[in-house]
Parts: sequence; C-alpha cells; structure tokens
Amino acid sequence: MLRKKGLWWTVGVAAIVLALVTLAMPTGSAADKHEPMGNHYKCYQVLDWTEYEPRKVELTDQFGQSVARVLEPRSLCNPVDKNGEGIADKASHLVCYAIQDDPQGSTERVKEVEIANQFQQGPLWVGSADMLCLPSAKSYQPRG
Repeated sequence: MLRKKGLWWTVGVAAIVLALVTLAMPTGSAADKHEPMGNHYKCYQVLDWTEYEPRKVELTDQFGQSVARVLEPRSLCNPVDKNGEGIADKASHLVCYAIQDDPQGSTERVKEVEIANQFQQGPLWVGSADMLCLPSAKSYQPRG
C-alpha cells in the first residue's frame, strides 16, 4: 500500500529537520554560543510500510502532558555529515510517526520559544504536536 503525500508533507519534513536540529542544541548559555551537540539528521519520506496498528501513548514534555494516538510512519531520519562536520553517532536513526495529540489541561495553542542553531537564532512559534520520533535500529543493503 503506497502512501502519497502533498505539499504539507514537504513542509512537515522541513519542520522535523528544523525541530531535530533545535532539539540537539543545549539550553541556556550554551545555546547562545551555537555549540554543536548530537547529530544532524536528513529525513526521508516513508512511502510504504508493513502492517502497523495505531496505538495510544501518554507523552510528557516541557509543554505539558498529552495522550496521543500514534498513526502511520511518516519519515526515516538518518544521521548526516553536514559540511564535513562529522557524525556524532552513526548508529542513531529516527522513525517519525504521525500523531493525533490531545493535550491534557493546556489551553495554550501557540507557544513562543527561543532557538539558536547554525542556521538561525530567535523566536519560533510552535503549534500543536503532529509527529512522534522514535530512536530506531536500521539496516540497509543497497541494491545492485
């Protein structure tokens, strides 16, 4: 069963990459110095997958608690060497799943956060959660 995505998919993948780079940055004064930490990731659209049963999970992060329904896989993220900077952990991969998030007790729909990374420094306005990324083992054998 092949899944096709539209423009929202491209925007979503860009948001994931930005979020992953942002999450890799330390908080406080270290973020202000743009100190690199962790991997950069390049994310690929998932086109097809084996059977998967959606499930509910309880999630807690700095924005609060929620119960989310985890839907289909959306992207596979590989660690990437950006501009010859190296890869901190070559075995670290992510698989990101679409979620339907039901925040518990939070009425704040848009959150303003300050970020600092190699591409940008300043505020981001963050809306509702739409993906959950899981550390994942991955194997790959090139064809041919």
